[in-house]
Amino acid sequence: MANQYDITIKDLFADRKSTQELVTFFTKSDFQLTGDLSIEFTKVEDRRTDFLLQAGDPSAPLAVHLEFQSRNDPEMSSRMLRYAAEILKKYEWPVHQTVI
Repeated sequence: MANQYDITIKDLFADRKSTQELVTFFTKSDFQLTGDLSIEFTKVEDRRTDFLLQAGDPSAPLAVHLEFQSRNDPEMSSRMLRYAAEILKKYEWPVHQTVI
């Protein structure tokens, strides 16, 4: 459930008159806003990494992630990005990835 802070901030940004100014202020970039986008982050697939190992010094561990691919997959970079985000979220270690 959204807390009052989230509700208030979303209400401020929902006001079309101030959206451009607020986005420019917070991002420090003068983007030309052209429309709204919407995405639902739902987990619809069960994916597992092909090979995930711990490496490095125990005081500075590193996750080594290998994916085995027999053919070109145009979605591979997006998959690797999702894997990296999940590995980082779980272990809080740097992630080294390679597709073989």
